[in-house]
Amino acid sequence: QQMDFVASVSHELRTPLTAMRSAGQNLADGIVADPERVRSYGALIEREGRRLTEMVARVLAFAGIRSGQQSYRMETLDALAVVEGVLADSRWVLEEKRIAVDASLPAELPAIRGDAAALRQALSNLIDNAMKYGAAAGRIGVRVEAVTTSRGEEVAIAVSDRGPGIRRSDLGHVFEPFFRGGDPDTAAAPGSGLGLAVVKGVVEAHGGR
Repeated sequence: QQMDFVASVSHELRTPLTAMRSAGQNLADGIVADPERVRSYGALIEREGRRLTEMVARVLAFAGIRSGQQSYRMETLDALAVVEGVLADSRWVLEEKRIAVDASLPAELPAIRGDAAALRQALSNLIDNAMKYGAAAGRIGVRVEAVTTSRGEEVAIAVSDRGPGIRRSDLGHVFEPFFRGGDPDTAAAPGSGLGLAVVKGVVEAHGGR
């Protein structure tokens, strides 16, 4: 698993790094001078840099969770603000991929206790997955609601897509680190298989499920 992880992450890092180096070299050498193309190259470098940042954050979060040394800064949060912040951060990628968001966000929600950065990362991972596997449909869904359970009042967040779905035989494994699923199309999609493992770790650390 460790060797697969190193190989997978190294492969993931190589693609954006190659794109950034190529774009940077063309800019540095003066090959690209037209203002519109310069802006396009700048956007490419920013986009791939963001991908790298997200990858590194995911790997560090996973390492912290597995080692038991991940610390969370718990504070009272507005759950709606957390969700809206992640959607705002994802807007550029959503527009680039021409994916619309069907958002169901109530006007008011009960306050929650949590680490804002960790919760944003968990939700961002779910939205990334929805975009990755459901992009062909052109729409993803994000629903937030207050629910009353035997544990009291809670906030439920759901991210959905209209992609091919998950094989029944894979359902019990989707939160396992490095697991990619048996479907050939799923296995071919870029990723290290850490996203949902990080989501599970963050959610459980917050007393959720």
